[in-house]
Amino acid sequence: MDVFTGEKFWVGSEFPRESGVTHIWGTAFFVGAVAGGDTLVSSTGFGFNYEFNPDPAPFGEIRFRSTLSSNPLEKKDAISEEDYIAVYTDTFLTWEWSLVGYDYFRNRPHVPINIEITENSYAWSLGYAEDFIIFDMAIKNIGKKDIEKPGELILK
Repeated sequence: MDVFTGEKFWVGSEFPRESGVTHIWGTAFFVGAVAGGDTLVSSTGFGFNYEFNPDPAPFGEIRFRSTLSSNPLEKKDAISEEDYIAVYTDTFLTWEWSLVGYDYFRNRPHVPINIEITENSYAWSLGYAEDFIIFDMAIKNIGKKDIEKPGELILK
């Protein structure tokens, strides 16, 4: 279901509009890190496992902004014609309808890295910008352990 209109839709992104041509049928991303000496991985979705989830509504709802909106609250701080902002974490061990992942390599339930992802997407209908979407992602350590990859990055 579309989170804003309530209409049913098939997974993916149709372009050009009303063409029936679907792109981005399915995607997922995986975040791996060393936390407290343990190598951990969390994914946005693979099969029926969803290790990243938003806070329950209304706190975890996707936010919308638009430079075209007549609503001053939607227009405030908008960057594109369609801004979507989603925040989710890998800290839920169960969630409304999803199954949390299982680590088949170590024969144990999913162990969260304890990170929060803020995902911003920006889209325009202008001719020179209509065939791409920009995704900007920020990762924040919300746990008590340092997250590190030796020689590269430490999130505190």
